[in-house]
Amino acid sequence: PKCVIGASLSKCTASSNEDAPKDLEKSFAILYDFVDYFALNVSCPNVKNLCQLQDIGFLSEIIDRLLTLRRYYDDYRPILLKVSPDIPQEQLDEIIDLAVKRGVKVAMENLFTLGCLAVMMERYKKVPEVGFCYDNGHEHCYTETVSWMDIFRDRVVATHIHDNPGRPEDRTADYDWHLLPFEGTCDYQTMMQKLNCYCPDLPLMLEVSLGNPRHPKLTQ
Repeated sequence: PKCVIGASLSKCTASSNEDAPKDLEKSFAILYDFVDYFALNVSCPNVKNLCQLQDIGFLSEIIDRLLTLRRYYDDYRPILLKVSPDIPQEQLDEIIDLAVKRGVKVAMENLFTLGCLAVMMERYKKVPEVGFCYDNGHEHCYTETVSWMDIFRDRVVATHIHDNPGRPEDRTADYDWHLLPFEGTCDYQTMMQKLNCYCPDLPLMLEVSLGNPRHPKLTQ
């Protein structure tokens, strides 16, 4: 069977925010013929200054560049925008308004707490362009007692799949290592049972890092 392949677009730490729009445009063009959809990630806390791209000035330039470039291709590739629910409400309202006008779906991802995400998902429950991005790694190391899939099962539009050792005893440590699946201690059997039950046709997108403690040499 044909696998659905998605590309997660994000800037790297070495790239400045000023260069991000043209860098993302270049990556979009290189990958276009090899994937089925794109996820634009502007909210990963692991990348320095990435969340600043949620500023409406940066974001509108990036989205407009990608949409303009997409017109030159014969095949249509959907674009999904992943944002943080923890930013100010007024800023998120601007982002949602921009995305709706541009025909881009927005996915809010589970991060450190339930409160902000629950409030924002409720705020935009009547906006069909807004959905939930399930991140199993964040659930495992930040909020292991919260079953995100059960809470937002009807609104899942994207996944971020990766692994880690779980929540550390030292609460000041961060084990969000973005390892390959089965390199950590995530419960994939339970996760897949829920995904197959709630959204069996949803693509699984790997969000793994080259520079994690298990594979530090991969950054060289």
